[in-house]
Amino acid sequence: MREQFKNKIMLSNSSAVKAAAFWSAAFVAVSLFCHYLTIELSGSNRVEISAVKILISVGIIIVSEFFRNIIIGITRDKIHKVILTLPITLVLSFTDLSFLFSTKSIDTPIEICDFIFCFVMPAIVNSFVLTELSFNGGIIPALIYRLVSLIPLLIPIEPNPYRPTALLFGILLPIVFLIILDSDFGKEQEKQQRKPRKIMQPVLAVVLIIVFIFFMGLFPVKPTAIATGSMEPQYQVGDMVIISKGAEYTVGDVIEFKNGSEQVVHRIAKITDDGNYITKGDANNADDAGQITKDDIVGKVIYKVPCLGWITLWIHSVH
Repeated sequence: MREQFKNKIMLSNSSAVKAAAFWSAAFVAVSLFCHYLTIELSGSNRVEISAVKILISVGIIIVSEFFRNIIIGITRDKIHKVILTLPITLVLSFTDLSFLFSTKSIDTPIEICDFIFCFVMPAIVNSFVLTELSFNGGIIPALIYRLVSLIPLLIPIEPNPYRPTALLFGILLPIVFLIILDSDFGKEQEKQQRKPRKIMQPVLAVVLIIVFIFFMGLFPVKPTAIATGSMEPQYQVGDMVIISKGAEYTVGDVIEFKNGSEQVVHRIAKITDDGNYITKGDANNADDAGQITKDDIVGKVIYKVPCLGWITLWIHSVH
């Protein structure tokens, strides 16, 4: 019984353990480098070091990783290991220390985005990394990944919050870790199991590239976030609108146009005899100052997606 329990926690395949431990150490080294790179890029502020917090953190890590490995040990020989381990991966996301020790309020949409993208999403993605490490290498690689990550708690400075780096280092970097683990340990799986993955991986890559190009505005249509209430009630702050480029414009069309360094979404109120446009926000009492030409117009609003624009506003807002 003791030997069976040990095998659930410590894999007998020493090469797999070594490989998972190597990747774990490499990942945590990259994460620590990115942590201190963020300090250089965005500055830092002093924080208090709490021995009690560190001890609690160590206890949470050890207990949660033992629990994760026991569950994985039970499901290791099952066919649908992803389905079986998915619930435990999601549950253990909430043992992430940044998530547990967060005292941030979540009253406004920007604060909700902060909570989701700076705490919840990184915790979930990291939990998937830990599950993959545990499945292939047992508890040791997972403990390396989490315990070494405690090093920043020993230093009384932390980086100033900066949302683009939160997305890059908190979410995208662990996704890269997952891809590396899948590529390395996936080689040992049978060819019959690899065929669907050989198809899915390039499909996923193509989808991600298309999404990236769309948000970069390189297609004939592009997304824009509504940042003010000047077009209420039809368009609320935080809505995303889809802009069609190169359209013909008439009175009543809602357009996006350049106003100096800003992009404005307002309605065409009038067209002058010389072909210029006078615009007005639906919620404003007067027309916008000045006139715009067709060269100033980016495109016409053709569709609205409620609330999705908050993500863009969150990235560009000042912490």
